[in-house]
Amino acid sequence: MVSVSLIQASPATLGQNTTEHKDQSDEHRTSFVPASDVFTPKSTYEDHFLKWYESSHERWRWFCSRCGTNLAYTAVYPAEFSSKFPNMLDITLGSVERRYLETEALVPERHLWWDYGIDWIRDLATKGHGDLPIHPNYHIAETVNLDKSTSKL
Repeated sequence: MVSVSLIQASPATLGQNTTEHKDQSDEHRTSFVPASDVFTPKSTYEDHFLKWYESSHERWRWFCSRCGTNLAYTAVYPAEFSSKFPNMLDITLGSVERRYLETEALVPERHLWWDYGIDWIRDLATKGHGDLPIHPNYHIAETVNLDKSTSKL
């Protein structure tokens, strides 16, 4: 089960400039709660920046009302379809703090929409990086060899 924590919408978190929110302390966050309790239009959690709109019937898109960042997508299927189509919560990985990505909690369960994928992304997912240079960070003069050691070009 995935849990989430929300930043409360209060005078302390409503600064004019986004740089005021950088490295915001956890004191303005709610405690962690099950994501299924939050990512639903029937959520009882209030006073936070998470907002939604219904993009199509029983499909919701979630975003930050403070900055506009897309955060998640949910789909709810009728009970008669639940064995074929489980309810879904897709979380935008770029919106998740690295410390949570490094745990087993967000390991994907499946890959959907494969037939609609971009060829080069599907190749990376199935064949690996191939001859594509891999860099340990943003320094392009350094590359990572297959044995995971770093070398200079």
